[in-house]
Amino acid sequence: MESNELSPEKSLQLISDMISKSRTELSKTTGKPFLIWGFCVLATSLLVWITWSQTGNPKWNLLWYAMIVAGGGLSLLLQRKRSKRGEKRTARTFIGSAIDTTWILFGCISCSVAVINIFVAIPVLLYILLLMGFATALTGSLLKRPAIIACGVASILVCIPLGAGFWNMGPDSTLAMSLSALISLVIPGFILNGKSSKTPQNV
Repeated sequence: MESNELSPEKSLQLISDMISKSRTELSKTTGKPFLIWGFCVLATSLLVWITWSQTGNPKWNLLWYAMIVAGGGLSLLLQRKRSKRGEKRTARTFIGSAIDTTWILFGCISCSVAVINIFVAIPVLLYILLLMGFATALTGSLLKRPAIIACGVASILVCIPLGAGFWNMGPDSTLAMSLSALISLVIPGFILNGKSSKTPQNV
């Protein structure tokens, strides 16, 4: 009578294969959200920079709240399109949950910092840029994508001149957000999409 029990070596190999497959599937579904939010942040930061510079009125920063609504709407639209195409939803895994939690926390903390800034003057842009770079680097680490980790670290380095006071905290400070969005969201989005398009569907 044959035994159905797996040896420790085969069990470890099976777990390793499942984790690898999970990372592959997550890479396929993570690239587009990166691009959606990356281009939303990039476009909004440039729009705020132009309007703030032309009018001298910092209230144009309220456009960031409109960006949150637009980005959320586009993300929901992407999910609906996937459902209509009949794409299978990636099974819930630890890595997927960790990535989702990372970005949910980033969003919650960033919004909280922005609200606090209404009552207490704090370097809100610096905090958000640091958090965004860290979230990107952590996502790259979870997906085992060194290039994504490098993008996150590079985005954090943008904060050094900002934190040291070498970057004007007026309208020009939004250009730091544009640069960070390009490095930590847009470029990783293209990298992930490129990786997933080269990955066989039966992996």
